[in-house]
Amino acid sequence: MAAQPTFHFLLWTLERFSTWKSQHPNKVLSRKETLSSGAGIFEAARQVQLRLPPNIQLSNSMKSFSPESILSQAKPVLQDVPLLKLFKGDIGLLDTQYRPLCLLPWKNVSNKDIASFWVEVLDFTDASGEACFKELAEFALSLLAMPLGNADVERVFSRMNIVKSRLRNRMKNEMLSAILHVRYGLRLRGACCRDFQPTARMMPMLNSKNMYASGELDDMDFPDVLETSDDDSV
Repeated sequence: MAAQPTFHFLLWTLERFSTWKSQHPNKVLSRKETLSSGAGIFEAARQVQLRLPPNIQLSNSMKSFSPESILSQAKPVLQDVPLLKLFKGDIGLLDTQYRPLCLLPWKNVSNKDIASFWVEVLDFTDASGEACFKELAEFALSLLAMPLGNADVERVFSRMNIVKSRLRNRMKNEMLSAILHVRYGLRLRGACCRDFQPTARMMPMLNSKNMYASGELDDMDFPDVLETSDDDSV
């Protein structure tokens, strides 16, 4: 039984039981009738639980980093957030940034655009120019970048197969990762490679030493056509 039909069965069972209960408000069920009426609900709930991913608690705890939650005076203690196990830095430093975050006025506090809120937090500096919430904001943004569904992963693999085609099958992972970063970076900024203007800082870095230090020039730009199948040579 698929997950979606299981949810439908659970809702159907609950609606049926609620309808029957409203039609017989004064009827007292026997033990056998109670067990019989609740068996369907229990089995449907058990099947739903079996189909939930093991890391569903981590996914649900993402709301702890929403503006509504983290700016609340009643927000949970940082040590109680399941996502904290993914942080590899100084937890004490993270906690000192987590607690006073709600004491400052922020502009982007909508739950519909959580990324803008954390970018604002990342850019915040004190009077001395020091980023007060750097570690916390970077951790939150890294969590937002996690693929939480199969569709996200499938889109990345689809792009990967387009970039690393059969004629470019010797491309190394470093170059593949760089091209994917460029593609998604341009899409995030709403730009295109045709009208992209490199900055003055980028220009000195565009040399053979930086771009082809790992010897990927031959692997990527000049693939060996003879290594492809006969269908490609026709």
